Amino acid sequence: MSTEIIRLSRAQAVLDLELLEIDAENVETGELYARLRALKLPREAAIRLEALVEVSRKIGGKIIAIGKIIVLKLLEFIRQHPNMVAGMALGAAVSVLCNAIPFLGTLLAPIALAVGVAVGGIAGHRLDKSVVNPSASPFVIAQDVLKSPRISLPC
Repeated sequence: MSTEIIRLSRAQAVLDLELLEIDAENVETGELYARLRALKLPREAAIRLEALVEVSRKIGGKIIAIGKIIVLKLLEFIRQHPNMVAGMALGAAVSVLCNAIPFLGTLLAPIALAVGVAVGGIAGHRLDKSVVNPSASPFVIAQDVLKSPRISLPC
């Protein structure tokens, strides 16, 4: 895995944005809603994402359907990594359940969210990449995370 930072020139960034806008223009809002429902998302989640599709902003003197682009990229990510998304959702659900615990829940929920989403996402990623180990416990998954190459993020 490469850790180098990709820097686009202004012209490349404008071209990428134009290509994303063209892709977004070719997809009807109703079709996006149908794709969201085909993923078996809850109706409320699909409706909220459909509302995001309507968001547009003026970027570089042109109105861009930024919401539609975000939803299209989200759908692409879900299609490519279904188990990772499910694992992260399961981790978030554990956090919600922890929050229901009286008194301690408000303290445990943020920790459970961070750990649950991380472990669930990594476990799902391993399934997506067909790195299946039936004896993989959360500790084995955590060891894999620690052994993985570090990615440096720009500050």
